[in-house]
Amino acid sequence: MHQYLSNLEKENLIPPDIILKQWTSQIIKAIHFMHERDIVHRDLTHTNVIVGDEGKIMVGDFGLSKMLSQSQSFLTSKLGSIEF
Repeated sequence: MHQYLSNLEKENLIPPDIILKQWTSQIIKAIHFMHERDIVHRDLTHTNVIVGDEGKIMVGDFGLSKMLSQSQSFLTSKLGSIEF
């Protein structure tokens, strides 16, 4: 997503609102999918969101992700990208 948006910025283009809404919806669905399976990404930034074929959004880089144990309902550690 970062590269895709950077290319648009160089050409002074802005994605239409409908595209941004679709992307947002897909990101929310991906987070929901992970959380239903007790997976916390912990580093979700624009550089870890990939725009695939036909505008399909994919979440990547699960290096800092964590699976909650049955006794955990949340995490207390601070981890991820500092600038966000």
